[in-house]
Amino acid sequence: MNIFGNANDNLTISEQVLIEYIENHVSELPEMKISELAEKTYTSNATIVRMSRKLGFAGFREFKEALIKQNEANKFIDKSVDFNIPIQDNRTANDVIESMTALYREGINRVCTSLKPADIQTFGEYLNRANHIFVYAIGDTQATADVFINKIMKLNCYAVSAMSRYEHVRISSNAGPDDCALVISYSGNQEAFMEAIPILKQRKCPILTVTAEKDSYASRMADHVILIPNEEKENKIATFYSQLAFSYILNILYGMIYLKKYR
Repeated sequence: MNIFGNANDNLTISEQVLIEYIENHVSELPEMKISELAEKTYTSNATIVRMSRKLGFAGFREFKEALIKQNEANKFIDKSVDFNIPIQDNRTANDVIESMTALYREGINRVCTSLKPADIQTFGEYLNRANHIFVYAIGDTQATADVFINKIMKLNCYAVSAMSRYEHVRISSNAGPDDCALVISYSGNQEAFMEAIPILKQRKCPILTVTAEKDSYASRMADHVILIPNEEKENKIATFYSQLAFSYILNILYGMIYLKKYR
């Protein structure tokens, strides 16, 4: 709610100037007395009281309390985030910055809220005891997964990008019960997974899947699943949300591995 939206049409020029000053100096108002405000705006106490009443308040004190509450509440208001088209037409650089910041903040919040510590613990245990970690990801997600692989290899984990050069069938045939397969896919229904996962199952290699589709092939065939909220649709301009979500979860899993290796 904007308390200035209650202003009457019959505001005087002095009252309009007063409102404009307050809107531009909201952070200073809590410590400001009515006499100080009058001095800074070249008005009078009576003008400030009249303005407050025209806005629907009994006086300046009630107006100031309402404005402070509104300012505090606005700090926790999330913008309406469009995860598919976060950048709209005819926007300034500052608008783009705010839109992307809102997308990242809201995206992390939604994924974080959906995570179950028990699932993270389970994934961490499998990854830590695996002789080899075979990572299955395609497209943009493969690039995100490669960063994860690079990180954990520095912790002396033997990790393999199983989808590189489309050699997933051959690589999967080398997996075993003491290894671990990590499948990262938003939809989880790519044909390559349908080719590799049966081999992994036959080789009795544990399968861990991170996906947004609980009924997908990669999810149904997995031994353990981490589900992220499904916020990204086909008519998106880029995979902002999905790669943010995957990167966030992979960093958490990296933390689980690092914690074990550090100890």
